[in-house]
Amino acid sequence: MELNLVAMKMMLIGVFMLCTVSVWAQDYTEKYNEFYDRTEFLDKSGKKIGYKKYNEFYKRWEVFDMNHHKIGIYKWNDFYKRWEYSKVK
Repeated sequence: MELNLVAMKMMLIGVFMLCTVSVWAQDYTEKYNEFYDRTEFLDKSGKKIGYKKYNEFYKRWEVFDMNHHKIGIYKWNDFYKRWEYSKVK
């Protein structure tokens, strides 16, 4: 009887984890645009929602909305060896 309860609990945990992963699916995709030399963000229907462009002078990625307003930047953190995002005020 106890083995049956353990198997049921494991199965419920597995189903819960599967449902959780499917709920947190990716909301956008990235596509590189060679003509504008930038990476564009597209929503699930393929509509452009923004883009990012590398700034050689400051050595960072700058993120823009479709109205060309800068909304954030990605800077490289040498200590942690990772890109870090910060919003522009």
